[in-house]
Amino acid sequence: MYSKEKLLPIVPQPKEVKLVGSNEKYAVYELKAAITTDDSDFKEYVNTFRNYARKINGIILKNEEGGIVLERDEKLAPGEYKIETSRCGMILSASDNDGITYALATLHQILSVEDGKITVPSYSIKDKPDSSYRALMVDLARQWHPFSTLKDYIDLCYLYKIKFIHLHFTDTQSYTLPSDAFPKLSSEGRSYTKEEIASINKYAAERNIEIIPEIEVPGHAACLTAAYPELFGNTAISGGVDGNIICAGKPGIMDTLKTLFGELIEMFPNSRYIHVGGDEANISTWENCSDCVAYMEKEGINGKYPLYTRFVKDVTDMILAMGKTPVVWEGFPKEGAETISRDIVVTAWESLYHLPNDLVDEGFTVTNSSWLPLYIVPPTHPHVSGGRWLPKDILKWNKFTWRNWWDQSAAYLKPIVVEPTDKVIGGTLCAWECNYEQDIQPVKENLAALSERLWNVNGTFDTKEMLEALDRLYTLADKVIDKK
Repeated sequence: MYSKEKLLPIVPQPKEVKLVGSNEKYAVYELKAAITTDDSDFKEYVNTFRNYARKINGIILKNEEGGIVLERDEKLAPGEYKIETSRCGMILSASDNDGITYALATLHQILSVEDGKITVPSYSIKDKPDSSYRALMVDLARQWHPFSTLKDYIDLCYLYKIKFIHLHFTDTQSYTLPSDAFPKLSSEGRSYTKEEIASINKYAAERNIEIIPEIEVPGHAACLTAAYPELFGNTAISGGVDGNIICAGKPGIMDTLKTLFGELIEMFPNSRYIHVGGDEANISTWENCSDCVAYMEKEGINGKYPLYTRFVKDVTDMILAMGKTPVVWEGFPKEGAETISRDIVVTAWESLYHLPNDLVDEGFTVTNSSWLPLYIVPPTHPHVSGGRWLPKDILKWNKFTWRNWWDQSAAYLKPIVVEPTDKVIGGTLCAWECNYEQDIQPVKENLAALSERLWNVNGTFDTKEMLEALDRLYTLADKVIDKK
């Protein structure tokens, strides 16, 4: 039984919890092994819940009344949910798919099974997230992740109430997507099939998780320029050029990119966000490219920096015209940024190229991927001990703060803190350059802490108790991603 003064064994912590009855401590009610709903949209999530309940607790939930009931309640806000318990059963209510899946994820944490009997605590819960953008990014291009591993990350997102999984499909090392228009792009032995992409879309949709697919341009693009130099490559005026950045001035480049991103959008029809990269581009190459120089002269573009912002503007405008919201990494300079649509989302991470406080002041919608403490990198990283920070470090962070270990970053000696604003919509835990064996454990641990901090931005808690709650959640997560 749980004392009402204690932190509940739920991550993230619910905002409103009430005792059922007048006891000073929570009792438990026995629950019939059944789950049902009359709402056609919620039925898919009932089936998903049954599958997890079988895997976590070894129970079979029948499709009949008297146990768990899912109901639509239009009075609840988007993403909000209620859980009400009684001796007669349990009612989960929400006005939308987000709310009902969050209610079900919470139920996995409070449901217990002993000697074949299902019990739940005798409290009611009403809860909703503070941040709409709660994401995990997995780098699939630098270190290949076999398709069989991808569902584990989605399982964690479901259990932790993480709404988005951002898949970094392309980088210098490989292009991991299929392509009909440009078949030479797909890296041999490191590329997913159309059938696998369709399968992962279905798996995510069954858990109400949205995929954010990424094709990185203009930088990190050697996979593009090597496969199709005639379409993406720079043309040197003298000497060599960097093959890891595509040409911004080649005739027809935007038509080529429209075809490429059109394929991406077709592959991920459920994705509202399309990530186009946009950072760490060696734009000096463009000054030595005859096509870029000719394009700048024709368009009256005065140098590599305004060409950079022009490129970001054109690509993001193209994605917007295709009915999706583009996301870019912090990377484009302030010069010329006034031309870029404020309908895009900028992920601020390094506090080097375009500072988060400036982005907010300029009216951009921003998400936080602060290097410290939200990055996971290989354990051999020379400056990040063990390749990551710990859950306790993330519990001290909030989405309005950026820090960095690198002395070149503006957030190195002193954190950059912006005043609370609706322009900062959330954050992302980023797993970079790791294979599955290197990143799944730190993702399992750090993502849970991120969920707490984004769900309850102003939440207060006893850190020791919260770490204990995280440990209980890890035990469930181990069962969810266990392949046995």
